[in-house]
Amino acid sequence: MVGAFVLEGLTKVINLVGALTPGNLGTYEGGNMLIVKMFAVTGSAGLALALCRRARAAFWAGVGAICMMVMKRAEVRGLSSPAGLASRFGVKFQE
Repeated sequence: MVGAFVLEGLTKVINLVGALTPGNLGTYEGGNMLIVKMFAVTGSAGLALALCRRARAAFWAGVGAICMMVMKRAEVRGLSSPAGLASRFGVKFQE
């Protein structure tokens, strides 16, 4: 458990140091490889960990972008207010 906290803390330090690199590309992966070697784990495991974290971030960014597009379409159609949503289903809405 302590090892997980140390690993995560050192990863945050690598993120801070690599902030000057555009997108933190390469520094994050390389830093993770170095950090896991300190724990007697292969560098490829650190690289896999970093790539999984990047994939997770990209996935949730995509989900957020899709949610924003859906919300924008609802706003354009007038469905963002309760009255607009009620009129869509033929229900009279009284405020």
